[in-house]
Amino acid sequence: MSTAPLAFNVSPSLDLGALIHALAQSRTVIMHAAIYSRFVNGVVDEVLSRQLALGHLQQLVLISASAEASWHTAFEQVLRQGIRPAAMAREWHSSDRWIASLVERYPQQVQDIRSTLLPTQPMILTDTRLFIGHYAHSATAAGQGFWLECNIEQLSFDLNSSAPLSSDDPWIQAVYRHIDECRQIFASQVQSWDQELAI
Repeated sequence: MSTAPLAFNVSPSLDLGALIHALAQSRTVIMHAAIYSRFVNGVVDEVLSRQLALGHLQQLVLISASAEASWHTAFEQVLRQGIRPAAMAREWHSSDRWIASLVERYPQQVQDIRSTLLPTQPMILTDTRLFIGHYAHSATAAGQGFWLECNIEQLSFDLNSSAPLSSDDPWIQAVYRHIDECRQIFASQVQSWDQELAI
């Protein structure tokens, strides 16, 4: 069995201390979650807003679920099992308003991507860290499940490339498997834009 070349930490629930530290040190952040209502008016919002205002955070990409996706309604029970439709609608609205506010205040730095690809994991990618959660059919939300923090400071990858991320090292392959979801979402957006331009 090969030895992990990267440092990993596992925590029950998202380690906000580690996340805040990583966000504060990053020039680029990609957040991939179906919904962001639990970040609204919290410490993550405070740090992102401060870093954007100071210009330290140069690019923030927010990937969320498209309301037009065929799986959207069914996936609500994965996100918030047992929630009433009216309460879920408020959560979507809160998430949308938070994203829209960041885009409005920092249009040159914040990108809003609505994906129709079924999300398989909540994920936050910073300059040096990758935070990975998981979705499950459970009354316990993803934020309270197991989260993996991976030190990716020594890795290099191009999310704008059409070529799959690859490596001969099985540990790095495992990391790239998660990051590749963002790459495929970016690729699907380019294809969508190309189709719109062709119409």
